[in-house]
Amino acid sequence: MPTTNEPMRQDQLGAAALTRPTAKRIGRDVRCLEEVDSTNTYLLQRAADWPDGTAVFAEYQTRGRGRFQREWQAPRRASVLMSVLLRATPTSELSGLLSMAAVVATRAAVLQTTGVDARIRWPNDLEVRGRKLAGVLVESCPIPHPAAHRAYVIGIGLNCWQQPGHFPPAMRAHATSLEIESAVAVDRSAVASALLERLDDLLSGTTRSDHDRIQAAWRDACDDVGRSVTLQADGRTYAGTITEVTAIGDLVVAQDDGSRMRFEAAKTTRIR
Repeated sequence: MPTTNEPMRQDQLGAAALTRPTAKRIGRDVRCLEEVDSTNTYLLQRAADWPDGTAVFAEYQTRGRGRFQREWQAPRRASVLMSVLLRATPTSELSGLLSMAAVVATRAAVLQTTGVDARIRWPNDLEVRGRKLAGVLVESCPIPHPAAHRAYVIGIGLNCWQQPGHFPPAMRAHATSLEIESAVAVDRSAVASALLERLDDLLSGTTRSDHDRIQAAWRDACDDVGRSVTLQADGRTYAGTITEVTAIGDLVVAQDDGSRMRFEAAKTTRIR
């Protein structure tokens, strides 16, 4: 049985190949690590000193995590595991779109490099045939400079070379990888490079039209409207039908009793 620390192949992601000096915001400063506890934790700890747009990739995470501290496991050199550091004011409209932008960018990079047409599952996952391919985790922390700004770290985990046996038994019916789904050879470096380009494209703009483009791309790639859903929020469980995903990514659900409720992604767990 393969282990989560077993190298998949002998290639390695390299900063020299991934760095893009002409990038507008993301990709000019790229760091590649062989092993780290979590790329998000690593960047959050350095957020006060490292420049806006810094990207960190890791070949293996010992404490990879998703939303609500759920464990994220991946064999060494099997995935694209990355985090990006951005600075913004909490009131900036863009700060509320970071998760949306990250999922849209990941989907675009996957489609560009492998032809796999993944779909978005609210709030922050990419799926193929109902199986999870990638996930996003956005975290933030205060920083002293510049004034009134916070550091936002966008973490992305994208399964690339896993076979079914590499997933934990409980996950095998619910997870997939580019190797499983793609009809062409999967080049991790090409996927990682395309992801940086797409993130730079989406997150360098500051106008209303830039933000509208993120929201429109997210909605076009999400098939959740009309589906039944079960959610947990504020210690309670809710069930109903998704009627709308708002411009900032909140979910509107028509409950079985006819009432409608709005759920924030950051405070809601999707059970089904």
